[in-house]
Amino acid sequence: MPATDLKNEPLKMLSDFQRGVLYAAVHLQNAHNETGLAADLLITAGFSDLNCTELDDFDKATLCEVNKEKDMSLKGIHAELQDNDVFPFLD
Repeated sequence: MPATDLKNEPLKMLSDFQRGVLYAAVHLQNAHNETGLAADLLITAGFSDLNCTELDDFDKATLCEVNKEKDMSLKGIHAELQDNDVFPFLD
């Protein structure tokens, strides 16, 4: 049986292009602290509501910050995930 999302619909795998745009948004946030630009990139691309379940915890933690911006509704990033969970050396 295929994996399902929160609405019990089959999960749709991210395309290589979607994954690349998400990685670009993660880089904007991590390297340049540009949360707004990262969100704008995803919104403009039409990717503000993607299911990011298949990304690693590092990327999900970053996208949690981006997801706080207006009009963002990324799924599968576990908003309760904290930097300390991904980066234990920050304790």
